[in-house]
Amino acid sequence: MLSRAKLYCLNKYGRDSFIRNSDFNLELEDYYSMKFDFAVEDSPMAFRFFEHLPELKVMVYNRPWNQECEFPTANFCRCSDWNRIREQVEHILKISS
Repeated sequence: MLSRAKLYCLNKYGRDSFIRNSDFNLELEDYYSMKFDFAVEDSPMAFRFFEHLPELKVMVYNRPWNQECEFPTANFCRCSDWNRIREQVEHILKISS
């Protein structure tokens, strides 16, 4: 069983409505100075934000607006729900240990 990992929400688009100064939100400048192993994303327009992390595993949350998108690398995996996301992460961790 996995221990809980910290989950961040990235303010990718500079939205004013984004909750600032919370423990779970990241501004782009902070994000680019950090390293991550996993990401969950549903917008193909946001895939570009992962280019600087070539080893990042991206779980693409399956949504109607991303059905036709092509994944930029083999590190992207389509997941139907949060249970599938958890299973994928556990699988990746198991094979990498």
